[in-house]
Amino acid sequence: MEDPETGSYSAAVSGDGRLLVFANRTAATIIDIDMDTVTAILSFPGYLYLQDLTIVAASGGYDLIHSAFELSDNATVEKTRQIRLLNDGTLAGQPIERTGVVSSYDTTYFSRDGRRILTVSDLVNVKVYDLDDATSPGLTLSGHTDYVQSATFSPDDKYIATTGWVRRSLSGVQIYSSVDILLGRMGQDLGCNNRRADS
Repeated sequence: MEDPETGSYSAAVSGDGRLLVFANRTAATIIDIDMDTVTAILSFPGYLYLQDLTIVAASGGYDLIHSAFELSDNATVEKTRQIRLLNDGTLAGQPIERTGVVSSYDTTYFSRDGRRILTVSDLVNVKVYDLDDATSPGLTLSGHTDYVQSATFSPDDKYIATTGWVRRSLSGVQIYSSVDILLGRMGQDLGCNNRRADS
């Protein structure tokens, strides 16, 4: 589907097949597929590159996740917005801004229940956010010294694995235990003691 004036750069469908969202550089349009009606149009600052657009189930509705590199005061800013939608696809409150962007190399940057998300922040850190906690600063996973390329949950959610560049070679791997995250250590910096590869 394409916006005739500005074009669509990304689209997503909710897991239950009820909502469709598509986005261009200035807005996202949400459509109720069954009713064939627009339920909401979201405006946001223009971005340089849209990293991801996803809809996940949430209590009483959905969360629309919009992750992009944006231009602000001639500097590139990494932002992920969480936009809560009601069951009918209409907006429920203001967007919540999270630091960093999701990795375009991974499809498992959400936990199995879809309530925690991984973003890459400041190039070398990974942030873990609880989507049900609007005020949490998130948990910082540190340890990389160069650009983080990938961040993903293990299939059982017990671990988070990240990869990054080390001396111009993609070989730095970090493994973090999700136990610390599940125990509610949001807002802290969790260094990694299990570096599996760093050559």
